[in-house]
Amino acid sequence: MHCDASFLQKKKMIRSVHSACDQINTVVFLVPRPVSAFEEEKWCFSYLRSQGLSVKVIDLTKVLNRRSDLIDSVINSVDQPIRGKFIYQVNSFQEFESLVKMFSGNSIFIDYLVGLSVISLREERVFRILKIQKARYAIISSGALPLAPQFPIHSNSRLGICWSKIVKFVSNPILIINFSISKIIITLTRQRLIYPLPEIIFGGVSEVVCRFVEKRALITKVIPINSSDFDATAELLRASGNKMPDEQNICVFLDEAVTHHSDFKMLNIEPADPEKYYCEMNRFFDFVEKETGLEVVVAAHPRANYESSDPFSGRRLIKGKTAELVSKSKLVVAHMSTALSFAVLFKKPVVSVKIPGLKAGSYLNSMVETMASAIGNIPVDLEQGVLTGSILHMQPDEKKYAEYERRYVKTLGAEELTCWEIFAKTIKSKNVTEISQSENMVFDVND
Repeated sequence: MHCDASFLQKKKMIRSVHSACDQINTVVFLVPRPVSAFEEEKWCFSYLRSQGLSVKVIDLTKVLNRRSDLIDSVINSVDQPIRGKFIYQVNSFQEFESLVKMFSGNSIFIDYLVGLSVISLREERVFRILKIQKARYAIISSGALPLAPQFPIHSNSRLGICWSKIVKFVSNPILIINFSISKIIITLTRQRLIYPLPEIIFGGVSEVVCRFVEKRALITKVIPINSSDFDATAELLRASGNKMPDEQNICVFLDEAVTHHSDFKMLNIEPADPEKYYCEMNRFFDFVEKETGLEVVVAAHPRANYESSDPFSGRRLIKGKTAELVSKSKLVVAHMSTALSFAVLFKKPVVSVKIPGLKAGSYLNSMVETMASAIGNIPVDLEQGVLTGSILHMQPDEKKYAEYERRYVKTLGAEELTCWEIFAKTIKSKNVTEISQSENMVFDVND
């Protein structure tokens, strides 16, 4: 059959237009709270702009939190919130949908609402809108942790804790509703109905990535990246000419703001009782200093707010220098911090400590046990056990450290680039449709 030349030309032009529309030039961050200077630096806004990408932020604080007191609490908890015309604070789902419609043509949305967790009733409308507007979204997993079991690993009252959890679940209709809705959403997503799938996942071989992919029967490509802590370590070593810093007589505590973390209220997590927590932790730090002769230095959590108090009895609190502090330390004390990666990378001995001041059966202490087990430790329970010098003189378990590094820190097959360098390179080199169909971009999450 003879093909009309003008028809072929039009077809070529249409294909060219579609290709241009598929090309990503804008990155839209979906966030559950105002963005702070900490996130602006961590998510490399300046670098993304230097690569010719426009950066937008959609702040969903007001649509994800129905109560005004909760909205105020979330907003007030953010230290140094950034301002700018590129930040959109939406007041309704209608406003959000208009923004998604406006940006969806040449944008990729970065999900910092749920990531690799399950979508709950709180966020489900956000994802329905993304699906309706055919928006392309990505997940960046640059700080994955081991999956905590449903119940504590080391527990003398396992049956009692199991029963208390069942009672709490059954007696709370909201928990039952959220559980049911999450299961339905996963099923619908798996069937490619109502809710979208991520076009790309940037991550490693952690259990959470594998579980996410398997439950949704994803064919999405997983682009291998290292953790953000690995990036920070690499940058620290580059700045020193790849020379390891000299050790100092310090023990670094990886603080997690467990008495007032800004995420706890949003996630309905009960924080540790401040009076009990600081009393027990300072008693432990006194013991560490007396037993080892090391100065305990607190690597303050980025969202910690200690400006008006002295919770650690005069000990130094330092923000924004965690990698450097761990590299110079002789000992590390941790609960469940992602910054445990620094101790693994620098091969530092770690004392894992349960969080005092929590109710029995707390998920947080279950996570402490999981993290400790992942590096070959059994956590110290300050409210139960007697302190002995032997807990401070343990050597790193080389096999466990190597496995932890492989699963959660340094991903096999990842380029020797930072997370955001890989991200920018990936979306600039091809459009997202090509990425999701490219055979040579497949990443084996079952490794």
